[in-house]
Amino acid sequence: LRGRRWALMVAMFALPFARRMPSLPVPMLNFQNVLIAIAFFSMARDRRKEGEKKARVPHLVPILVLGLLITVSYVQMVLTFVPVYSRKLWDPYKIDVQFKSVIYCLLLYIFAAMAIRSREDVAAALKAGIAGMIVEAMYITLEYLVLSPGRATGHLAEPNNAGVFLACSFNLMLAFLLLLPKGDRRKRILVVGLAFTAVSLVGTLSRGGWGGCLLAFVFLTAITNRKVLAAGLLVLAMGSYWVPKSVVNRLDASVVDEKDTLVIFRDGRVDGESPVLDFINDYLERKAREEGLGDEKVRLDPSMQERIIVWTVAVKMMADYPLGVGYGVFPFHVVEYSNVLWYKASHNIYLKTGAESGIPALLALLYLIVALFRDAVRVYRKETDPAARALGIGAAAYLLALAMGAMMIDIFFQVEVNGQFWMLMAMVCRMPSLAAEKAEEPQPAVPAEPSPSAPKPLYELVR
Repeated sequence: LRGRRWALMVAMFALPFARRMPSLPVPMLNFQNVLIAIAFFSMARDRRKEGEKKARVPHLVPILVLGLLITVSYVQMVLTFVPVYSRKLWDPYKIDVQFKSVIYCLLLYIFAAMAIRSREDVAAALKAGIAGMIVEAMYITLEYLVLSPGRATGHLAEPNNAGVFLACSFNLMLAFLLLLPKGDRRKRILVVGLAFTAVSLVGTLSRGGWGGCLLAFVFLTAITNRKVLAAGLLVLAMGSYWVPKSVVNRLDASVVDEKDTLVIFRDGRVDGESPVLDFINDYLERKAREEGLGDEKVRLDPSMQERIIVWTVAVKMMADYPLGVGYGVFPFHVVEYSNVLWYKASHNIYLKTGAESGIPALLALLYLIVALFRDAVRVYRKETDPAARALGIGAAAYLLALAMGAMMIDIFFQVEVNGQFWMLMAMVCRMPSLAAEKAEEPQPAVPAEPSPSAPKPLYELVR
């Protein structure tokens, strides 16, 4: 309530664990909702100083178009959808919460863009955001090492969510560690944060998180420090000496033989469900025969097979319904396109958006991702301040890890996982305009030096 900067800082810090904080048993009145509502109120009551320009929201048009298209699909669901299959799983309130999360993410972007009015605001919000990442990483590490669950989740509800969040956090902190000048005290905190983030990322056993982290790491270090890239790849190559057994088992489980496969995936029962899946399974079986394993059926693990079938279903659904089937109802339509799966989530935010909200919404989302990535790289290239350059390339790596993870899970619009992302990208996109506004500020007038007095005539000196 102290003002927009404090509202920005508190929101950036608390969003990763806001949904799981204690709250009143009232629908739509959890801690996360109250936090965001107070942040909006604080910004609204904070007036601009005299002469201060109104903040411009970058990429406002695609943000509004995406929000409008998703809202139309939500209204379509409310007015027209009646579940024919899987009636027991119909939960309108759950869909309402998901839709609210989408709108909140887009509003957080607008809120941050309007609240940022100086580079000092960016620095304060960024420090708070990284502090929130470190706190959540410490919590997940504690869960992983002390409670020893099958897969750590922290406050993010699901291990794949936690994996993607930690992959993004790791690369953002690494960017600052690589680009801040030597002797900067903040590097000590970043090293601690990276250590906790790496351990907790292992504990999630999230293959999507690992893949996204590796992709972003290669991109980041190839641009900023290739020695770190070489060292990182060397450490990965020596993984047999240090990688925990749980990680090895998780990776080995990606390909299974017949006895470890669910009934519906045995003996080619899913043949014809997806051309891509048929191609992959045929390739794995051919490789197995070449390695002397006989006619034993070797396939992708059931989780990956389900994902590929569901993705094929989503593509077919977009072809049949280019304007979408309605927000949140994709799982109820799966049975219409598959003989082996009934109620299944899309596990891919791009296909989910295209199938539920239509191809125009998918194009708006893809345009927004490309535009945000371009702006982040531009900040890195054009800025001279090391911290600003780290913010630019770190945000680009963050987006890359998130975009990779979004291909495996329905992410991008979960406030606890991605709320920080939308605020971070608003800061990055505002950096060029902040520099321009700073240059346009009237400089204080420097008093003119008094002109030297003319020499006095001789009679004056004599007098």
